Amino acid sequence: KAQTSVALKHLQVPIELTERVLAYQSFVQHVHREEDLDQPAFHGLSTPLMQELRLAAYRKLILKAPFLREQKKHVISMMVSSLSDLIYLPADFIVCSGDTGRELFFMRRGVAGVYPSGPECPPVWGESSEVAGVYP
Repeated sequence: KAQTSVALKHLQVPIELTERVLAYQSFVQHVHREEDLDQPAFHGLSTPLMQELRLAAYRKLILKAPFLREQKKHVISMMVSSLSDLIYLPADFIVCSGDTGRELFFMRRGVAGVYPSGPECPPVWGESSEVAGVYP
């Protein structure tokens, strides 16, 4: 933490951004570390064992999405092998209006908001509406 503070001060980073960087590092170190499948404790596990561990860790999360409950095991397995943990802080933008992407986000904890930028924002539909909990 001290090393990061010194580096940010040297870079003349605004105090608000410095506080966000330090908050992020603190969260990763004290909260997320216990849930991180990339932690050193799991390094060296065989590929099948790591896949089984990932399935166990993410199963409940994936099954919360109604449109995934009916998928075959190999589809769920493929999705789980592609998952990676990302951490966002309050006031971070995960996706902005107009962005193009192929991602599917699952929230393990926390709250996210949807803030349309204006009337030109496309409506939520299809699988997106199920994830968002909005049904036409």
